[in-house]
Amino acid sequence: MVIRVFVASSSGSVAIKKRQQDVVRFLEANRIEFEEVDITMSEEKRQWMYKNIPEDRQPAQGNPLPPQIFSDDRYCGDYDGFFESKESNTVFSFLGLKPTLASKEDIAIGYWVAENMDDVEMVLLQEAGSYPKDMFRLMTCDWEEKGEQDVL
Repeated sequence: MVIRVFVASSSGSVAIKKRQQDVVRFLEANRIEFEEVDITMSEEKRQWMYKNIPEDRQPAQGNPLPPQIFSDDRYCGDYDGFFESKESNTVFSFLGLKPTLASKEDIAIGYWVAENMDDVEMVLLQEAGSYPKDMFRLMTCDWEEKGEQDVL
């Protein structure tokens, strides 16, 4: 599966440049493999991008602006969709990828379905990945004493 980000390297719009950089930097920082496709260098690639954005996602006027994101030939969305998925911690779903790190939702679910605290600790340690150390704190108990312990 190839994530392709369609960009315009020679855009005169500062807003478009910042949006493109935001997407590219996020993918790089999260080690998500992707291909950057410059639509200013190839009319064929620009037309492919325009043709493969679903009609209901096309702007009311004009052509869709970069960045536009695809997973293989499947349209994922534009910058607004990407930004919303980033804010809700659902970028992997947005991109059609299997998450490599646990989302907040995964950790919460893991906590509530665990049979005992050892299971909780194991789930959190395996799933927390590279979240900041102070983001998660685990209440541990061995049925006799309770204490707070850092997960990571």
